[in-house]
This record gives sequence, structure tokens and C-alpha cells, in this order.
Amino acid sequence: MAEPRRNPRRSAFVMDMFHLVLGVVIVVLAVMAFLSPDEHHAFFPLIFFLSAILSIVSGVWGLMNAGRNSRKKLAAAGSLLFGLVVLVVGVVSAMVML
Repeated sequence: MAEPRRNPRRSAFVMDMFHLVLGVVIVVLAVMAFLSPDEHHAFFPLIFFLSAILSIVSGVWGLMNAGRNSRKKLAAAGSLLFGLVVLVVGVVSAMVML
């Protein structure tokens, strides 16, 4: 039995919604963390972690959809690398909070 074909518009819509929801969550957490850093100091590692997830997912999705375009592959790899760096910063931030 043949697999159903993926609709590229649907996957782009899902990625847009993922970016929108996660971006709003990150902004709300950042505003709360900066308005009262003493009370919400635990939000900083969470902000870094969510940002890393956003960047890594974008990089993986870009690599999967880049095709043969080397510029798109390079941009997606950069996003993936940036996400990994932010993930390390998040882990270090969480370790300092302990």
C-alpha cells in the first residue's frame, strides 16, 4: 500500500503555528523573568531551553526541506548549531541555579 503524500503547505502551517505558540510562550516568560528576577529566576533556564528547541526544530525542518539548495542547507545548519549552543547555555544556566 502506498504512503500518502505529504502536503508541504500543511507542514509549513504546522511549523508556523509551532513558531507562533513557542515564541509567545518565550516572550511571556522573558517579560515575567525580567520584571521580577528574584521571584522568577527559574524561568531563565526554561527560556534558554525553549529557545534551543525552537532553533533546533527549525534547523532540522530546514535541512529536511532544503532539497539541493546549498544556501538553504547552510542556513538550516547554522540554525541547528545556534540551537545547540543555546541548549548548552541553558544547561549551564540550570546548573548555576542549583
